[in-house]
Amino acid sequence: MSRWRTTRKGLFAAVGILFAGLVTGHGARAATACSPASLGGIVGQDARIRGIGDWGARNLDMPERGAEIRNVDGAIFCVVTGDMALGTHESGRANFAGLLPQRWNGKILQVGCGGNCGTVFLGAAPLGWVARGYAIWATDDGHVAKPSPSPRLWSVSESSWARTADGEPDHAKQAAFFFGAVHQLAERARQWTAAYYGSRPAFAYFSGCSDGGREALVEAERYPDDFDGILAGDPYFDIEGEAISALAGVLAQMRAPDAALTDEQWHLADKVILDRCDTADGVKDGLIQNPARCDFSAVRDLPRCAGHDDGQCFTTAQAQALDSALSAMTDGSGRAVYPGFPASGLAQGGPMVDNMRYWLGFSTVPGGWHDPASQPQAWYYGNQTMRYLGGVDDPGLRFAGAGGGLHAVVTDEMLARLHRAVGAGDGTDESALDAFFRSGHRLILYHGLSDGDITPYRTLNFYRGLARRLGGYETLRQHAVLFAVPGMAHCGGGPGPSVFGQSGLAARAADPGTDILASLDDWVRKSRPPLRLDAAHEDETRPRPVTDRTMPLCPFPQMARYMGQGDVKDARNWRCEAQDRRMLMTGTAGRVAGYDP
Repeated sequence: MSRWRTTRKGLFAAVGILFAGLVTGHGARAATACSPASLGGIVGQDARIRGIGDWGARNLDMPERGAEIRNVDGAIFCVVTGDMALGTHESGRANFAGLLPQRWNGKILQVGCGGNCGTVFLGAAPLGWVARGYAIWATDDGHVAKPSPSPRLWSVSESSWARTADGEPDHAKQAAFFFGAVHQLAERARQWTAAYYGSRPAFAYFSGCSDGGREALVEAERYPDDFDGILAGDPYFDIEGEAISALAGVLAQMRAPDAALTDEQWHLADKVILDRCDTADGVKDGLIQNPARCDFSAVRDLPRCAGHDDGQCFTTAQAQALDSALSAMTDGSGRAVYPGFPASGLAQGGPMVDNMRYWLGFSTVPGGWHDPASQPQAWYYGNQTMRYLGGVDDPGLRFAGAGGGLHAVVTDEMLARLHRAVGAGDGTDESALDAFFRSGHRLILYHGLSDGDITPYRTLNFYRGLARRLGGYETLRQHAVLFAVPGMAHCGGGPGPSVFGQSGLAARAADPGTDILASLDDWVRKSRPPLRLDAAHEDETRPRPVTDRTMPLCPFPQMARYMGQGDVKDARNWRCEAQDRRMLMTGTAGRVAGYDP
């Protein structure tokens, strides 16, 4: 059961008064209490019910006055928005939103943000989880992101909010982003949900991917009793490493006039890699299960142009630029300080799938790379983060290599400077999870092995460090499980099995065998750790998603094994083996990428 904690005097007395005035029964209460006035009484004096300026859910309209009853496909719920004070200063506030179902299951689910945040419900509200009865809460982390200079660039990368008008660090807003806003909402969401329904939540969970994955790990490390269970996907939990890596991936393509890869070349490199590495896992099925075992070098293996470019070859500078992205960044002494990207799924999937082509690729919009409409996503994000959060205009990167390869090099001084600036928002301290584990709480991590935005090797190395700290994977899996998702790009999409309930958009059955939140809930309530999670791939070319493949995800370091008969695209023909350790095996690509060097 959750620990019921509060830091506010008189809370129980105030909640008791509210309970006396609320109608018995969750359905009747939802119908009568979903109004700005009623909810204003629940949230207290330091929070306000009103419309907010950074509502991001494309699938749900914002209530203009701050609270309205909605009915979406038969699910009836209250939508509430507002802002809350952070700390004791009126100027420090964060927007929030809640989705409170008429048929409540007694549980809270707080969802995370993306990028550098600045919006509430990035992309879509998780209406599937609402339909299953979860009371959902979210925050913008204490700031509103400004629009990006081009519609194709993510507004959540914008970070000028991190500085004051005179250019000094805005420490209050940065602290809110790093850890404060999510934690304060976690505490208040329990109180507000209890007051709204007339009973305390039985369990509280957190789910987030990308920045939400960072928020998840920061919560577990800093505030171990905020949540009973946490889902952390593709975590952006090493802010300085990710920001430098983003810039390095673009700068490698700007070293020479002929170094940038075209869209066609990203696809060609992807095909070469798949041809070389598909069967490394023992079966030819169009999927690379362990990219670290891939024997691939761009300089060595890509077809080279001989005086003319027909779109089916690469210049030396282009091959080196790709090798740089696949290689670990080092310090001046050659020590790996941030891993490279995996050799897998560089360009497969629809136009908005966040793979390497999408992250590092230049747009074909006229105007050159100086034109915001032509910038890679990584360039806009990296500049914004380094300049405003890190306080650095030039990271001083250089490139080095042997045998024709290339990798980025950063100085120890720059790494230390960036860590001082943004380290409070990192979630990379393995020892800081001890209290979370001692309390009996559960953590499920997942990361796409074709993520072109945040390298999965950072997460895999982190998990391997946890295993060493706790004495092995068997002990670690009593507390934390990692699913390494083959072929999945950043948080979803790509050629692999990338649908397992992580977005909460569809009201899928709450089956622990196919839905990751249901798996976490089952683990927390019944002490049954996940041993297998069957995921699906959906055909992205259809007007409506159609499942064309299923496959099990196995707890790391296991890797799904094809049983030798039947359709390779059917999960029933694969198994997870408890003693399997094949995800720990590395080859050329893994060693170059810094996969636990």
